[in-house]
Amino acid sequence: MRASTLTSPTGRRPGNRGLTLIELTVVLAVIGSLSLMVLPRLGLFGQESRLKAAARRFTAAVSLARSEAVSRSARLEMSLDKAERRVTVIEVQNRRRFQEPEDENSRLGRLESKLNTGLAASRPSQRETPVWTGRWPEGVELEETIIRGRGRVEEPLLFFWPNGRVSEAVIYLRAGDSRLTLHLEPLTGQVTARRGRIVYDWFQG
Repeated sequence: MRASTLTSPTGRRPGNRGLTLIELTVVLAVIGSLSLMVLPRLGLFGQESRLKAAARRFTAAVSLARSEAVSRSARLEMSLDKAERRVTVIEVQNRRRFQEPEDENSRLGRLESKLNTGLAASRPSQRETPVWTGRWPEGVELEETIIRGRGRVEEPLLFFWPNGRVSEAVIYLRAGDSRLTLHLEPLTGQVTARRGRIVYDWFQG
């Protein structure tokens, strides 16, 4: 006698039931909705990770420049090349640095230099050998630099003095839609990183 096979009313065997077209459509719709919510967050996370890496790299460069200035008993300069996304540290030679015509900006630059404020009015000479050079991480752009006493600077140049003082500056970085503000403290050389664009009291421009 042959044993009968138990089947469902639809003719399918129990335990072998597959997804219907409607169920499959619902599952795909849920996956698509989750992707729309998760993918932008992943992109934002990647941008913020690159900015954090840039902050760590800049902090390391500042620490090196300040340490070298003290150990060498010499003034060091850090140039921030916006177009090339390059950060370069050089040792300043004992010679005349201001070669531009004696306009108001040059006189202001010389005065600031004499007052030991850590400000500069000229770019480093191409004949000088860099102490250190590096670049911002891929995808990170230098958006703007503000130096105390000078305001916005198109060709930023930061000073590091033998007594440990540095130029006070605010550096704005961008990666996609994310922003990061770096504040360089003049007495200790400490770099503070804060998310977004932060405007400090001493600059309201």
